[in-house]
Formats: sequence, structure tokens, C-alpha cells
Amino acid sequence: MSADPSQSPGAPAGAPAGAPRWWQRRGVRLGLWIAAVLLVLRLCLGLALPSLLDWAVRSRGLACQVGSLDLGLLAGTLELRELRLLDRATAQDPGDGALLLRVEFARVDVEMLRTMFGEPSVDRAEVDGVHLWASFDERGALNWSRYLPAPEEPAVEEPAAEPGGLDFTLPLRVRALRMQHLEVRVLDGSVQPKCETVLVAQARVTDLGGDTRVEFSAASPGLVDRISLSGGGSNQGRSVDWRLALEVEGLRPGALGGRLAQLGLRAGEGRISLGGELSLQLAPLSDSELGAAGRLQCLAPRLVAEGVQCLAAERLEVPIARWTPGELALGTVELRGARALAQRQGDGAFSFAGIDRVGVAKARGAEPPPAAQSRPAAATGPAGRFQFSLERWIVLDAAARLVDRTTAPATPFEFLVDQASLQDVTWPPRDGANSRLELQARAPGLAETIALRGGLGAASGGWSLALEADVDRLTLERARPQLARLGLQPELAAGSLRASLTARLLLEEPKLGGEITGAVQLRDGPTELAAVEHLGISGFELDRRTGAIRLGLAELSGLRARVRRDALGLLHAAGLATTQAPAAGSGAPARELPENSGGTALPVLELPALALGKLRLQGGRVEFLDESVTPAAAHSLDDFGFELAEFEVGEGALGQAAPWKCWLEAPGLATGVTVQGLVRASRSPFALTCSAEGRAQRVELTALAAHLAPLGLEPVPASSGGHEGSFGLEAELRATDSAPGPGYEARLALTDLAWRDGAAELASCKSVRLEGVHWSPAGLKIGALEVASPHLRVGREASGALDLLGLRYAPHADSPAREFARSNDSAAGAAPDRLRARLRARLRAPRRTRRPRASPWICCAWKARAWDGATAPPVLPWPQRPWPASWPGTSSSRRPAGRCPWNWDSRCQVPWSN
Repeated sequence: MSADPSQSPGAPAGAPAGAPRWWQRRGVRLGLWIAAVLLVLRLCLGLALPSLLDWAVRSRGLACQVGSLDLGLLAGTLELRELRLLDRATAQDPGDGALLLRVEFARVDVEMLRTMFGEPSVDRAEVDGVHLWASFDERGALNWSRYLPAPEEPAVEEPAAEPGGLDFTLPLRVRALRMQHLEVRVLDGSVQPKCETVLVAQARVTDLGGDTRVEFSAASPGLVDRISLSGGGSNQGRSVDWRLALEVEGLRPGALGGRLAQLGLRAGEGRISLGGELSLQLAPLSDSELGAAGRLQCLAPRLVAEGVQCLAAERLEVPIARWTPGELALGTVELRGARALAQRQGDGAFSFAGIDRVGVAKARGAEPPPAAQSRPAAATGPAGRFQFSLERWIVLDAAARLVDRTTAPATPFEFLVDQASLQDVTWPPRDGANSRLELQARAPGLAETIALRGGLGAASGGWSLALEADVDRLTLERARPQLARLGLQPELAAGSLRASLTARLLLEEPKLGGEITGAVQLRDGPTELAAVEHLGISGFELDRRTGAIRLGLAELSGLRARVRRDALGLLHAAGLATTQAPAAGSGAPARELPENSGGTALPVLELPALALGKLRLQGGRVEFLDESVTPAAAHSLDDFGFELAEFEVGEGALGQAAPWKCWLEAPGLATGVTVQGLVRASRSPFALTCSAEGRAQRVELTALAAHLAPLGLEPVPASSGGHEGSFGLEAELRATDSAPGPGYEARLALTDLAWRDGAAELASCKSVRLEGVHWSPAGLKIGALEVASPHLRVGREASGALDLLGLRYAPHADSPAREFARSNDSAAGAAPDRLRARLRARLRAPRRTRRPRASPWICCAWKARAWDGATAPPVLPWPQRPWPASWPGTSSSRRPAGRCPWNWDSRCQVPWSN
């Protein structure tokens, strides 16, 4: 019996040969059902995807609109057209202000087979016509900021499991990515006039996630001609190796003039180009630690403005010893061959790469911006603070050049760094850590050698700083044109400067405090020119939010200096000498006011918010040698000083008057000279008031005999060995907006002036007041000059010499006074005998008893003359003044007419303005 091979053992009897089995029929039905479900899902997903996108952005206040969407699940394609992202509040009636993002066309081709087996891959991604709108309002806030999630406080995380090694492989691989017609439009409304910028870009990326190649180019009409970024690299598995080249051509910073003006900058119409190459290599630290190590290099960076290289370097090499989420440790960072060029323009503004630093003009009375509220720093790393360390930073063969165009011709200054290094830097500072700083540099024409050494240590949450500076072969010859503008000239032959500084600083956000001490000495060869033995500041505190400063004690002691006056009358001090006034037209070019500096108002004096416990200057000594007289005279100030206590100005100040005092001791010249009083100041509006009383216990005019002789004067020995003097002072200065314009008003009063020889009073005056002084761009105006109750004692000796103020007026034949009197007599002729006799009688008459009405005084009519010394000065008429109501000793009928009275028992007010 034979078996039929066409029938399987399990087939039912009577089934036709070759018919599909039941499980085959069910498989076909299942496949059809799956295909139908997939088709329905594809149709539903294609219809629901726009709604899903809109639902996803609804919580951010956005609305999403899609023109058309084509989704191919089996083929792995997604294609959409006209995707629009709008502000949901205005999405029903969208205008130009509501549209935020528009994508004209986008297509993504996914490699489904690789993606299904766990390797997400995109064969090709293409985006065409992307338009992005960004704007800044009047306060500078970005429109996109309202749709972004607010920063959240860092959550306290539980200790995680041991992390694995770092893997740089990207989660997605893209074979090709194309982006064309990418347009970013930025409208800046925070500046006036408003500024609108359009940036058009395109990008091409090949094999992202493998051996990647990147090409990016962009341009912005009116802002930049071309931006290009090209290069490539790989970040597969355990390593990263990338090299990129950046080129920027035709950058016009002047197009951002409004934004730069807010930063105190000013840009011209020039163009800037920059470029360089960047390379980065990284590798994991270990298989069990989340971190990396490697090297970052910047090769041949350069910045060129209008064909002039402003910044360049051979290379910057940064070795990364350790890089983790909470720590960055660098090895020896090396900067080699750096070059920098800056200029100082004719108006005094510093310029770099065509951008000038001119400062921000502040309107009078403008309120300062509110202080920004401090936010807690985000926790990073297990300790909650980011840690940074630097093994060493070394700079080799660097140079900085400054061209000063305020002089004619322009003056170049160079600062050449042979070697500079900074070692062992850590942040936050660790107790016991000590950073070291060394610098070896030169400044041709200024100093041959500049050496700086120091250290920065950390202890108790702060820093201790110690610096020492040595400057040898200091000449300042290159700065001669700048010094000439100040009326000075250098005269150092082999100058040397020694300075030391020690500081201890503490940082407690937002305040910085501590104490500072230092000393300075300037020598020219073996001769000491000037020195400060001790400069100290203790109780220092600076609030970085408000700028308020608090000082417990600021002290300067041991100030020494040598001052010499040569035969020509020029002063020499601290390696500098005064010069004669420059001839007209030989100075520097005229300075122009910057565009945003106003020019129609005086600069506003800004006092810092300051609370001062005590300011003290003491122990000063100055030696003065005067070679302009014969014989040469030498004087010395053995002690002088100044003190100011409990001085406050700014927010929270009580406005109390602070006591101040200054003193002077010059043996053989003046002793017991003291001035003390009260001072008060305010910031807004600016005001300063001061009151003081001064006294000189002993002034020896005989020490000035050599200085007085050329003037035809000689001192009269005082009966008590020296003269005495005293005065009172009241002064006020304040900013004002009143007529004739913004400026400053001042008031000055000298009261109770007295000059005595023992018990004998030589001169006195109740008060000299200057009222209504107004200083503005229109000029200086003075309301009135008032002199009350003056008194002057004048005597005439038998020889005819006048004796006043402790001085004898007897000009010799060659003195300027005798020459002036001789030329005056030749022009005006001899005085009438009647007037000469009356003058002789009054000068020889004994002094009258003070009172009955007021102190008698001699009213001398000052004659303004322009005299060159070669011709006789013109004789001006006596000024016509109203006579007082009663003339002592003279009846009304006998009052002289048209003459200035010699005695006037009244008060004289002279209005004075210009």
C-alpha cells in the first residue's frame, strides 16, 4: 500500500491537493489586519500629529500651525510644509509681531532597519526656509524669554550609583544634514533709534556621529560680509578629536552703535576681520569615572581692523588634566607670541580695533539702576561648588603697544613681556594654598627693567596677597610729550622705584573686605627723591551690588620728598621738573568732545557712597632748596599732616558734620600752624560745605629775606620773635540747575582775619565775603564782593620806607617796584604839593583811637594796567565812588570832589560780575 506524498499526515480527509492550509490562511488574514491597522494608525497619526505638536507647546503660551504633513512609517520619512510657531495670545489674528518661527520645508529620511535594531540613524535631513524672529523691548528683555521655563532651584539628589566611563558616541547618527536659507531677524528696541539686523545662513554636515565634516557660512547685510566655519572631527566611542577654522570678514561694529553706546563704547565706519584655528582632543579619565582629559589649542588667532593687526598670537595651548561635572583642572597653560595694539585718540578716548571707550554720559539727577538681586549659585558636583585649579600659566614673548594720538606727532608706547608666570591657582581657595606670580618686562623709553614678584595665599575663607615691584633705569623719556602738556618734563638719569604691597582680603557675598599695607620709594642713583614709609587701610569693605565703601582707618605716614627751585624759577621734584608755558600752536591737537558727552553741561561730580572712620596723614617731611635767590635759601617742613574723622556720604548717611584738622611745623619759618573745622558732603545733588578756624603761632619773616629782597621788601624783626595770625573760613559748593544754566554755585567767607606782632595788631578785617558765584559753561559769574571793617596799620620810617604787615617797603634801584614807580612819575608828572603834603601828614600822624564809629582804613584804588616793562604804563583816573553821609572831621560843604577818600568809616559793597 503506497502513501500519497501530497498529503501531510495531519491533513483532513477529502482536502483537495495543493490547497492552503488553515494556519496559512490565518497568517494571511493576520497580515492583512496588521497592514490595515498600520494604515489606520498612519492616517490617524498624520492627522493627529499637528494637534499633538500644538498641545505640546500650549503650556508655554505658544501655538503651532502646520500647513501639510506627510508621514511614511514603513519608508521612515517625514515631510512637512509651512510650520508656524506663534504667540498663543494673538494666534487667532496673527500679525508680524505674533509670528516667532516659520519653517517652509523640512524632510527627514530615517534608516528604519538600523533604527529597529538599536542604532538610530538618519540617512538624510533637509531643512529649507527657516525664519526666526527675535526682539528686545525697551528694557532689553528678549521676547523668547517669556516662553522658556523658569530656572528652578537645584534639587537635593540622592547618592547615585557608581558612574560608568565616559562615552562620547552620539545617540543619533546623521549621514547628511542640509540647512538652507536660514534667516534670523533681530529687532532691538532698547536703543534709539531702533536697530534691525538680519542674518542669513546655510550649513552642511556630513556623517554626524562618525568622521564628521562641517561647513557653515552666514552673512548679514550692513553688519558682516561673511562668517565661515569649516572643519571636522570624530567623537566615536572613547575619544574626541575636532579641528575647526573660523573666519569673519567685513564686520562693521558701527551698525551696533546704539547698543555700544549703552556700554560706553563708540565705533566708527571701519571693518574688522578675525580668524584662527581651534583643535580639541578629549579622552575619558577611566572606565569607572565620569570625566575627561585632553588638550585645547588655538593656533594663529588674529584680529585685524582696517588692515592693521590689533591682536594676534602664535598659539594658546591649554592642557586639560581633569574635567568632570564639578571640577576643571588645567596643567601648564602656555601663551606664546601674543601681540596687542591699542590707540588713544585725539579726544582722549582709548580705542581698540576701531572701537573707542568714551564712557556713558549720565544726566544730572538720574536715579541709579536698582541693584540686581543675587541668586544662589547652582550646585555643581558633589560639594555643591565648582572647583577650578591651574598648575601654571606662562606667557612668553608678548608685547602690547599703545599709540597716543593726543600729541603731535603721535607717541608710541611699548610694554614687552619677556616672561610671566602664575602658578598654583585654585578656586575656591583652599587653606594653605599659595599661588606665585613672577613678571619680567621692559618698557623702552620708560624703564629698562620691570620686575614683579608676589604670592597669593588662602586662609580662613580669604586671601593674603604680597607683591614686590622693582623698576630700574627709570627715565620716562618716552612720556615727554604727555608731561609737557602738564607743564612738566622728566629729568631722571638712572631712576629706580621700589614698592611693596601686602593685603588680606575676605569675600562674603556680596561684600569684599580686608586690610592693605604698603610702602614706596623713588631714587635717582644714590639720591632719594620721594618715599612713603607706610600706607595702610584697615576695616575695608566694598559692597559689589551698590558700590558702597566703608573704611575703618586709612593712614599714610612717613612721606618724604625733596623739592628744588633752580635759578630760572623752575621746580624739581620726584624726578620731574616744571617747564615754561608752551608757545602758541606748538602743543597737541585740539581735543574734541565725544558725541555722547553732552558738551553743554559741566561734568557731574559723583562722590562714592563712603563711610570713613578716620583718614590720617602724618609724619611728613619735605626739604626745599631755592636757588633762584642769592644766597640760596633752604627750608624744611619737619612735620605736616591731615586728619578727617567720622565722614559719611551716600545712602544711609546721617548728614552729620565731620571734624577735620591739618597742621604744619617748619622750624625757623613757621611753627604752630593749625587749621581745624567741620565738613559735610552729599551725593545727590552734590553739595560740600566746610567751616574752619586757622592759627599760626609763630611766623618768622626773616627766614624769607632772600625771597623778599628782589621785590624791594625786607622783613622787620618782630618784637616777640615772630608774628601771629588767625582767620576763620566758611565755604559752600553745590550743583544747581538754576539760571543761567546747569553748573555749580559757591560761597566763600573769610572771617576774623588778624595779623599781629605780639600784642600789636598790624592788620585785621571782620569779614571778606564772596557771594553769588555761579560756574557754568556760559562762564564764571560773581554776584558781589563784600569787605567789612578792615584795618591796616602803616608806618613810615625816617628814611622814607613804608612799614606794613611786618615788612619794610624800600625798593632798590633795580627792583620792579622802583622801575614801575619811576615810569609812573615820568608819565603822570609830579604830584601836587598840596596832595603830597596831605599824604605826608597822614603817614606821620599817630594812630587814632579805634571807634567812635568804625575802624579807620585806607582805601587804595587798584589800577589795572597792561605793561610790558618797556613803556610807561598809562595813568588811570581815580574811580568815582559815592561819598559817605558823614565825613569824619570834614563838613559837608568841605567834602572834596572827585577824589578817593583815605579814611572811610563805612561799609563797602562792590558788585562784580562778568
